[in-house]
Amino acid sequence: MLARHLTAIVLSIPATIVILSLVLAYGPASPAFRAPAFLMFLPLWLCVATASYLVPKTHIAALALLGTTAAGYAVLLLQPLSSGAAQ
Repeated sequence: MLARHLTAIVLSIPATIVILSLVLAYGPASPAFRAPAFLMFLPLWLCVATASYLVPKTHIAALALLGTTAAGYAVLLLQPLSSGAAQ
């Protein structure tokens, strides 16, 4: 049970940061949108952590959170390459 709690808490924080970063990177650029987006960190983190408890096996939840984090970071890192190729 301790592994499940650690998975939900420790691995959901980077996944939440990546999800919020993707929303900020691809969302509207107005400052009126960015301030409420930062306030959405806690509710989004609670949703991601709660969703990890719904997965029956701990290692599958950990892989899902790690996969989400890695895919999000890959999209964020490849964003400048794709926008530079379009110009």
